[in-house]
Amino acid sequence: MGRDSVAHHLTVAGQIKVGTNQTDFRRSLEMEQLLLSGEADGNVSEYIEELLNRQAPLLKVLRLLCLESQTHGLKPKRFEFFRRELVHAYGIKMMLVLDNLERAGLLRRNDSKPVFEKIRKPLRLWTDEVDEINPTDVAYVHSGYAPISVRIVEAALKNGWKAAEKLAEPLPGPFFCDRQVGAGDVIGSTRIIALLAIGGLTFAEIAALRFLQEKDLSAPGQSEGKARFLIITTDIVNGRTLLQGLTNVLGETAGSTSS
Repeated sequence: MGRDSVAHHLTVAGQIKVGTNQTDFRRSLEMEQLLLSGEADGNVSEYIEELLNRQAPLLKVLRLLCLESQTHGLKPKRFEFFRRELVHAYGIKMMLVLDNLERAGLLRRNDSKPVFEKIRKPLRLWTDEVDEINPTDVAYVHSGYAPISVRIVEAALKNGWKAAEKLAEPLPGPFFCDRQVGAGDVIGSTRIIALLAIGGLTFAEIAALRFLQEKDLSAPGQSEGKARFLIITTDIVNGRTLLQGLTNVLGETAGSTSS
């Protein structure tokens, strides 16, 4: 690695450190981890209220609110409270944004246990102790949280599709398996598996899939060896870009509140 390349990486690392050391970043990350680990209580809602009161960047507020809705649930009364406060804080056009979020299923009233709560333990979506230097589990990509999509792939490879389907039963949408075996199916002792993600994948999901490639995930009684993934997706997304697509009705307002 040349000197210019090293200097470039050090500069980028320094800029990332400045951002991650900010109090707002650390508090938001803490709240996200509380929600994903199932340990959240009223402190997350209180923090969202605090963000609303000081008219924090809109996408920061929506990111946490949608995550709380998906993982912890929002009772109807609480849902209406946040809906009203968002309109007061960011204007009447927020009604269109909220409608988009509801139709996308990201923000909803919860009268019963959210789907995430039903699958968190069976799919091992949260791991308390993660070694990020020498990782042994895909949960390292989010410092404890394992992406749902990757856990399903892992379960299917380890225990067969039927086992994975049973674990993912609470998730919306149908499941099916269509395995094609041919001359190009295996290279040496490595299986070639094509993964198609419509709507997009995150870099963290791709990193987790790459991690799985290094593991022998043969189903019981089989010795199929390692898997190599051919990843096909319509987009590379993250929390910000996903929400930006649903808040574009705000035009310049969305851009000015998303930093």
